[in-house]
Amino acid sequence: MSKVAEKIIADAEKEAKAIMEEARKRAEEIKSSRKAVYEREASEITGKANERAFQIRAAAVAEAGMELRKRKVEEQQKEIDRVFADARARLARLELSEFLPENLPHGILYVAKKDVKEAKRLFHGEVKEAEISGGYILETGNVRMNKSLEALMEEARYALTGKVMEIIYEGKQLD
Repeated sequence: MSKVAEKIIADAEKEAKAIMEEARKRAEEIKSSRKAVYEREASEITGKANERAFQIRAAAVAEAGMELRKRKVEEQQKEIDRVFADARARLARLELSEFLPENLPHGILYVAKKDVKEAKRLFHGEVKEAEISGGYILETGNVRMNKSLEALMEEARYALTGKVMEIIYEGKQLD
């Protein structure tokens, strides 16, 4: 081969090497650029996943707190129910005479089955049996006075539940 041909081949090889090097550098830049895009996208996805995980944890903590407060209220309600049930049981053991005021107006007196005999002895009007566990109901004309144990307990529960809670829990309120 001639020197000119060798020179042309050498120059061509040199230029081919330069082109190849340039192509390799460009491919590396593209690869690097894509890697940065992928890393940025991965970072965004990770950030969103972390934010969602935080929201899920926060919701779970809030739900657990509500469940705890609900259970606490249920336990308090059970305790209040127990207190009123005890009070009702004690009142049910009282004699009718402890419920009846003196000088009741005439009318129809309704009492529990267990109190009919005592009511007839104490009351100078008509006495009838009623489906109540204690106390009395008095009807005089169009007026009905309900002093049955059930009515008295309902009224007391409405009026005293807050005070009973304070006594039971020594002034501690719900968190």
